[in-house]
Amino acid sequence: MCRSDAIPNLDWLMLSGNRLASLADLDPLSTLPKLQHLSLLDNPVTKQPNYRLYVIYRCKKLKQLDFRKVKQKEREEAAQVFASAQQPADASAQAATFEPDEELAQAEAAAAAATQQQAAEPVVRKGPSPEQITAIKAAIANAQTLEEVQRLENALTSGHLPSELQGDTIQAQNGHNSAGDWVPSAMEEG
Repeated sequence: MCRSDAIPNLDWLMLSGNRLASLADLDPLSTLPKLQHLSLLDNPVTKQPNYRLYVIYRCKKLKQLDFRKVKQKEREEAAQVFASAQQPADASAQAATFEPDEELAQAEAAAAAATQQQAAEPVVRKGPSPEQITAIKAAIANAQTLEEVQRLENALTSGHLPSELQGDTIQAQNGHNSAGDWVPSAMEEG
């Protein structure tokens, strides 16, 4: 979140309306030695139990938190609650900060496993087979009306073989349609 050596004299910090959710996300603020005024309004972390006391405990010089004065009584209570713990109230939560190379080996292993799994799965072809495409093309070539051509072109585009051509597919593989007419193969057409 911040480096105190880069901003050693920072005394006002407005972080309102961000996505700070965990008390651990606020730990870097304790490295700002002169921080006196801090606003974290409209962040999910403000709904955490003991949020205010935790921030007061971590930021020793704080005079105002969320535009409310920090009182001595709050400092004493914060010291009692957190002095022995030395961890945020939600210690199981870690700061969601990206660190380069963090868990890189695990991510690479997971990617390799996913690639192997995809390679092991059979390829499922979607759409018409090459034979079905040949049958549709032949039917388009033999169509008598413009509507019939359009219907067949739509079938070819959508990948749905019209029912009257499904029987032709097997015979089209042999070079003939159901009427016994010769149907050109894909190699003969091109």
